[in-house]
Amino acid sequence: MHVGNGSGFSSGEFTLHGQKKDKSSGNIVPVMPQREASDSIRRQIDELRVEAARLLSESEKTKRAAEKLAERIARLERTAL
Repeated sequence: MHVGNGSGFSSGEFTLHGQKKDKSSGNIVPVMPQREASDSIRRQIDELRVEAARLLSESEKTKRAAEKLAERIARLERTAL
């Protein structure tokens, strides 16, 4: 008895059209089942959100540091003139 996923393919593989010259079925490409793919995409999205938040925090710190430097430069310019 064959138990499939309804798509006509076994979970985890997809056969490309055509055959090798030796007529073997070596044209198999791994494919994630849909549930694993969506979990993987969710993990990637979560990782990207964390990285975006880190970069935003870092950019805010950099902006504050640049503002402090600009104030210091302005003070130095006022005292030098």
